[in-house]
Amino acid sequence: DGSKDSPILPGEEMYLDVNELAKNQTYCNVGSVASSPSQDLVAYTVDYSGSENYEVHIRHLKSGDDIALTKTAAAGGGGGANDLLTIADLVWGKDDNTLYYTTMDEAHRPY
Repeated sequence: DGSKDSPILPGEEMYLDVNELAKNQTYCNVGSVASSPSQDLVAYTVDYSGSENYEVHIRHLKSGDDIALTKTAAAGGGGGANDLLTIADLVWGKDDNTLYYTTMDEAHRPY
């Protein structure tokens, strides 16, 4: 049935449960999902408002820790919830330390 106790394929693991992400949300849409080269991390984008402003999250698969990237964190600083990084698309580099992404301008166009 696809549950954790009864996977569809032998050895299959669920690393991103959209139903869990949508808990306590009125709207939830997952955009891009990408595994890191080591497959220890997953980067994903999610929109909780319906405005197509996708937040970027990184999940450590072994620990389950999940962080939302902020504009200042992406630039090497801190950052708060009001400063979430919103992007159009993402892809990992050759290592787990490099994540490439496309940002959007005020008109909601990727650049």
